[in-house]
Amino acid sequence: MSRRAYGRLAARLTLLKLRRSPTMLAVSLALPALAAFAWAAGSYASGLRTFLFLLPHGFLFATQNMFRGEAAGGTLENVLFVDGGFRGYFLRKNVVLAACGCGYGILVYILFAAVSPGGSGPALDSMPGLAASLAAGIYYVAFGGLLGQFLEGGANVLAVILLQAAAFVGLIQDAAGGNRFLESLASGAFSTSPDRLKFAALAAAVPNILVSRSLLRYAWWTLPAAALLFLVQAFVLRKRELLVR
Repeated sequence: MSRRAYGRLAARLTLLKLRRSPTMLAVSLALPALAAFAWAAGSYASGLRTFLFLLPHGFLFATQNMFRGEAAGGTLENVLFVDGGFRGYFLRKNVVLAACGCGYGILVYILFAAVSPGGSGPALDSMPGLAASLAAGIYYVAFGGLLGQFLEGGANVLAVILLQAAAFVGLIQDAAGGNRFLESLASGAFSTSPDRLKFAALAAAVPNILVSRSLLRYAWWTLPAAALLFLVQAFVLRKRELLVR
């Protein structure tokens, strides 16, 4: 099968799986609903910021049950994936998931811009935040996809969420210990090496924080980090056989 044919197959099967996923339906409806709630409780700007902060998690949830479970279930043990064709199929699934997430994020963002009470100005001002949010989402696809090569079902998503919970507990303990890392995080200025290392670790676990206006200048790193994770995933797939049961 040609590369183009594998690309079409990956797109068709991935879209079908996303459409049939109750979790993805719930997530796609919950994100704008939470943003609308934040708008009603506060302001339009707070609603838009809420959506941009939560959007990357939509990408993450899209990676659940997309990789190892499909191979372990035996559905790919057919002539379409002979000679290691499943490797290219799985890699292309990452691209499809990232494209779907970006399309969804841009569509909802346009809807928010259309209903802005102050015209399109506030939404246009938030475009750098949208770019940072989409970049963080692509990072999540790479991260979730890599974990999905080892964990079945939604275990890859759960692993990321547990990592993020541990990161937030660490932040609370750090603040309770009298450290001023949270102040540095709020200002976006990290003057000491320990603070820079803490920030790098936190951003790797919770790239959503880079949507914040004070941290936008650091958001660029998520794309090369995602590229690195995709390369690692390609290496893992290169060494893997289809039968993983």
